[in-house]
Amino acid sequence: MEQTEMNSQESPSAPAMRGEGELEGPQSSPLGSGKTSLKKKISEPPVAPKAQPIQVGPAHVMHTVQQLTSKDSDSDERRTSRAEFVQKFLSSISSRPLLDTSGLPQVDEPSELFTLEPTHLVNKKEGYEIEGDELIQLWMAAGVVKQEPMERFAAAYLSIIQELAGGFISLTREDCMNAEKWYKSNNAGPGFSTTCSVHHLHKFVRDRPLNLDSVSTFSQTWTLLLLKGHKSSHIDRLPYGFFMSLKLLQALDLSGTTLSELPSSIGGAKFLRYLNISETLIQRLPETICWVPNLQTLKMRNCPQLLALPQAMSRVTSLRHLDLGTLCDLCSMPPQMGALTRLCTLSNFIVGRELGCSIGELMKLNNLGGRVCLSGLENVGSVYEAKEALLLCKQNITKLELRWADRSEWDDVEGDNCKEEEVIQHLIPPTELQHLEIICYGGSKFPTWMSLPWFDKLTSIFLFKCGNCQLLPSLGRVPSLESLTLIELVQVKIIDLSFCVDTT
Repeated sequence: MEQTEMNSQESPSAPAMRGEGELEGPQSSPLGSGKTSLKKKISEPPVAPKAQPIQVGPAHVMHTVQQLTSKDSDSDERRTSRAEFVQKFLSSISSRPLLDTSGLPQVDEPSELFTLEPTHLVNKKEGYEIEGDELIQLWMAAGVVKQEPMERFAAAYLSIIQELAGGFISLTREDCMNAEKWYKSNNAGPGFSTTCSVHHLHKFVRDRPLNLDSVSTFSQTWTLLLLKGHKSSHIDRLPYGFFMSLKLLQALDLSGTTLSELPSSIGGAKFLRYLNISETLIQRLPETICWVPNLQTLKMRNCPQLLALPQAMSRVTSLRHLDLGTLCDLCSMPPQMGALTRLCTLSNFIVGRELGCSIGELMKLNNLGGRVCLSGLENVGSVYEAKEALLLCKQNITKLELRWADRSEWDDVEGDNCKEEEVIQHLIPPTELQHLEIICYGGSKFPTWMSLPWFDKLTSIFLFKCGNCQLLPSLGRVPSLESLTLIELVQVKIIDLSFCVDTT
């Protein structure tokens, strides 16, 4: 058996592109620790040539981003430059060798599993939709994009590909309120195959359950994603040796299954960067998940039985996206979440009363963006804690939800209306905010910042069960406000001219 040399600091992802197209050496990786230059010999089947992730120099990428947003972006010169850039992107990831599937059943039905190549979905069933942020997070997990900030550059690549790569990735729908976009692949792009990749396993019989033991025999697998509607939704647990068999696994999607637990062996998944267990029956995560050194994305939307996150969550300093959805039954976040300074997505921060669980943990999380819900605000201990959150500094947040417990549903919830008024007054959102929601607020008046003209991008305000408020602020001063929703504001009796202030 041929042996393959792998540097102790090498990643299973491919070498990156340097500067304006030069290749650079292996990137850092968790295979080894320390600053050693020794090489290990791995007694594994020879690894096929790896696709080369795009890593164009920052100046080139920033130039491309500016082209996408500039007013004269349709000029011939700019379009030519973008066409050259996307061609470089496509050519850098087009060499995906095929896996010998002779030992697998051959069927004409849509595949049980699907994989996501860097620029399209490799799936026999055309038109499968994927949410844009998920697409970008999977690109990151595959090592396709490495320039910081990866999310921004990946979004730029997606825009370029959508515009210039023959339309095989297209935008299908958009939810402006939640800042979500969905894409689908229409056909295979230039240089791509619609069969099975050596590192991305997806071909199984549709009408019988997935055998996880057989999957584990493909030790070189990087990506394992289950297509929604598959026949393996009964999976309630993973074999203990699953992660030990798939040592190079980078992305795993088990969403929509009946999974109730993960094995503690996940702590050995050195290359795992993306884990999606949304819409499962998971109750707790093993504490060993905090030892996964490269985990970037953890998605747990709509997990109704989730009771708590690992107490050592603050150790996962590589984490960039923690998606819990906005409705979950967690009592509070784990302590010291403020240590996760790379977080870009934090869908829900549940304020707790324990040491290290206060809203002040948000102070240094200035990379947060998109949708953010702050719930359990009745647990904010003081105005000082509210000030510590420094929401104003988090300019990437476009949708903010401020949520208190519903006193009508919980007998043990005590409210201090005056304290709530002081707290919300110091939760000043960033000026880039587009959507604001205030839920079950118990104060008698809304904060003065709501009517400031600084929020010139604020288009919608949603107020629900703010039962003690008697007067609305002068929201007519918000220049771009298009939608105002008021539900169960039972004390508001009058909306007069003071509400509609002339912005001129």
